[in-house]
Amino acid sequence: MNNQKGFTLLEVMVSMALIGALSYFLVGSSGKIMQDTQVIRHDLALDKVVQRISDNVRENIDLYQITYNQNEFLNKTTKDELDAILPLAWDSNVYTTKEGCPSCPGRAGFIITPIDGYRGLYRVIIRITHTELITGGDGYKDFVFLVKSKI
Repeated sequence: MNNQKGFTLLEVMVSMALIGALSYFLVGSSGKIMQDTQVIRHDLALDKVVQRISDNVRENIDLYQITYNQNEFLNKTTKDELDAILPLAWDSNVYTTKEGCPSCPGRAGFIITPIDGYRGLYRVIIRITHTELITGGDGYKDFVFLVKSKI
């Protein structure tokens, strides 16, 4: 009798319970992983647009018009007002003018204002909207950078 090889019923039941618990954990956490992955993709798309705009402004700051009254831009705080004035359109793979992509769910724009008391130093405010990626709150996000003129 001692020469019989195999598993007892108790060992099989314990191993099945462990496999079941592990499967439940993996399947249950996959939804959370997918949700977190989607959030990261949205954040990357948003960061990519902001990076493109800020790189372009930094490299060509001397070519852009300086705004001395930022109130007109900053006082627009609803998504509808902003979508009407922001000149750029974007989505995860598109970055163009509003006319180039009227169906794009995102809009972007920026202003450049001088910093008082610091010659050649400017504040760049990039304002972004998106119907799917930016929800809640005011419906837009601001990104503020300081840029130094090359001249």
